[in-house]
Amino acid sequence: MLNNGFATDFGFTESEVEQLAGDDPRLLGELRDWYNGYNVGGHAIYNPCRWPMR
Repeated sequence: MLNNGFATDFGFTESEVEQLAGDDPRLLGELRDWYNGYNVGGHAIYNPCRWPMR
């Protein structure tokens, strides 16, 4: 990504994932696993578009 200003526009942020999970730590772990968190511009981002591993 060339412009960090757009870093949080390509998936869910860590705080959004935590909010979606509410008080359920099991669900939080599943969301993190499912959306495959990665770091963009210093932000943990979880993208719902998963590319198949071949």
